[in-house]
Amino acid sequence: MSQPHSVSRRDFLAASSGVLLAGVVDAAENQPHRAKSELALHGGEKAVKATPQLPVRWGDPERERLNAMLAQDSLFYWKGPQTSLFIEFGDKGFDRLKGGLWESFATNYRMSEPQAAVAAAQLNRLEGIISSRAKLGNALTKQISGLRGVRPHEVHPQDRCGYWFYMFRIDPGAFRCDRAEFVKALAAEGVPASAGYIPVPLHQNPVFQKHGFFAGRWPIKELGLTAMDYSRHQTPEVEAILQTGVRLTLHERMTDDYISNVAEAIHKVAKHYAA
Repeated sequence: MSQPHSVSRRDFLAASSGVLLAGVVDAAENQPHRAKSELALHGGEKAVKATPQLPVRWGDPERERLNAMLAQDSLFYWKGPQTSLFIEFGDKGFDRLKGGLWESFATNYRMSEPQAAVAAAQLNRLEGIISSRAKLGNALTKQISGLRGVRPHEVHPQDRCGYWFYMFRIDPGAFRCDRAEFVKALAAEGVPASAGYIPVPLHQNPVFQKHGFFAGRWPIKELGLTAMDYSRHQTPEVEAILQTGVRLTLHERMTDDYISNVAEAIHKVAKHYAA
C-alpha cells in the first residue's frame, strides 16, 4: 500500500534529472560569451583569397642592352650608358682603360659584360620598384598601427624603406598563443608569413665564435686594440627581435587591396588570440 505523498522511483529520477538539466542550462547561459572562432585555421573564411603574381624584372630594355653588348667590337668593358658606375665599383675602383692610380676604395666584383648590360637596364626600373614597395609597406604599417600586441615595422620620417620584406613584432604577453601558432594562423588566412629571420645574431655564427679568420688569430686583439670577446657578447634587443618578429613577403606586384586584406588578417588573428 502506497503512503500518502509518496513518489515513485521513476518520478523521482525524472524530477531530479529536470532540476539538474535546468541547472546546467542556467550555468551555461551565465558563462561569459565566447564567439565561435572565425579563423581560417579553424574552418573560417580566409582574409586573403588571392596571391599576387611574382614580379618580372626583365624584358625588352634588358634585351636591347644585351644586343648592344653583343654587337660592340670589344668585350673588355661594355660601352653602353650607365656602365661607368659598374666599372668604377666593380673592379677595385680602377679604370683599366685609362690606367693611373686608385682614387677611391671599391669592391672587386669583376662584373661580366652580360651582367653589366642587364644591370644597366635594371637601374631604370629601380625607382619604380622602391617607390612601390615603400608605398605598400607604409600602407600596411598605417593599417596595423595601434593594434594591441603588435609592433609594426618602424621607419624614421627622414628615411625611405624599400622593404626587402615586412617585419612586425608581437608582444608574447598580449596573446593566448605563441609566435608559432600566430604565424600558423596568419598562413591559414592566406598571408605569406614566417617566424623570425636568421637563426642567431651574426656574432653567434661559428666564424666569430671560433675566430675563423686570419688563420684563427686576431691581430687587433693580440695587439691590445680591442677587448671584444664574441663568446660573451650580448645583444638582447637583436635576440628579442629574432624571437618575436613575424616576417611577411612584400613586393611591387602587390596591390593596395591585397595589403588591406593582409592587414585584415593580422587584425583577425590578433583579436582572436588576444589575452
